Amino acid sequence: MKEYIVNKYSKMIDWSIVKPLIINEFPWYDKGLKQETFVQVAICDKVLHIKVKAIDCHSSAEILEDNGSVYLDSCFEFFVTPENNLSESYINFEINCVGNLYLAVRDKCSKRRAVKAELDQVKIRSSLPYKRIKKVSPKDDYWSLDIEIPLKFLETFYGRKIDTQCWYGNFYRIGGKLDDQYGTWNWVETDKPDFHQPLQFGKITLV
Repeated sequence: MKEYIVNKYSKMIDWSIVKPLIINEFPWYDKGLKQETFVQVAICDKVLHIKVKAIDCHSSAEILEDNGSVYLDSCFEFFVTPENNLSESYINFEINCVGNLYLAVRDKCSKRRAVKAELDQVKIRSSLPYKRIKKVSPKDDYWSLDIEIPLKFLETFYGRKIDTQCWYGNFYRIGGKLDDQYGTWNWVETDKPDFHQPLQFGKITLV
């Protein structure tokens, strides 16, 4: 099990010293490029901040709305159980390269998608301009996302008190139409691509 340390800041985050985790495991690799994704995570002023840089020579996105099938595009995903316990309850954030969000909370027997008022609580900025939606570009080197998730919202959406020291989660990358690479941070052991494996999450330590 991999472990990532998330530091808490009282004021401004110094991103130059925030060590990135790398999405560079490919459990279901068949062919094509293994393009890395770098993710930095920190907490400041009761907000979870996530910075993503995805190396990508063919960024693509066709999903134009939140809560759509963004996993079909070039996409970053963050699944988290925000408590000190490996369980089958977790939240999945799925964000395509132009910043459209799919958000749901799940457990073994049920799933609830976020409504608009909940989606609006998550702030997302993409490096790709809006005009690039619905196009495949062979000229890109990378795309990036800046994500802000208030901890209070995380707790409310999860439906129970979140831990302040230890979570479990995983970070994923999907390549879109031209590269279905299915990258993961913590290794996933299944026969076919399946990110929904909360009992195989890595450890996220909050300090």
